[in-house]
Amino acid sequence: MSFAQSRKTIGCSILAIGFLSVAMAANSGPHPNFSGTWKLNVANSSFAPLPPLTHLVDTIEQTRSAIKIHRTQANQGHERTRDVIYNLDGAPMTVRHNTGDSKTVVRWEGANLVIESSLEFEGLPMNVRDRWSLRHEGRTLEIHRHFQSHQGAIDQKLVMERQ
Repeated sequence: MSFAQSRKTIGCSILAIGFLSVAMAANSGPHPNFSGTWKLNVANSSFAPLPPLTHLVDTIEQTRSAIKIHRTQANQGHERTRDVIYNLDGAPMTVRHNTGDSKTVVRWEGANLVIESSLEFEGLPMNVRDRWSLRHEGRTLEIHRHFQSHQGAIDQKLVMERQ
């Protein structure tokens, strides 16, 4: 094969890879929009071995670049309200919580939103991984939460219903 033919073959291959990449990105579709008001369905959620929340309402505003959450929750007779904004660019960020700061990364895995945080709780390191997904034609938000610390792992499932 001549040098000119090799260049033509390589050029066609690069062009084909470019078209394939664009086609794959188009087929992945837009990410789901979690905007709305969501209320916890306590009966369909699982908290063990932690005490269950008695009340949780998230009001979510989502744009292409961020998700803003206004959360009101209650358990064991204590109610808390807080606001948090997560950037959706996959870059590490610091998020302020009632108990301190976390190092957090938010990214998309297909149609699922994954929020991974590293923090200290009562002076001990802990990792928390949330996996958000919409179910039942967007009427249900499921959050699968995994806690990992030196004491072991805990898994929870929060089932939120669109209001």
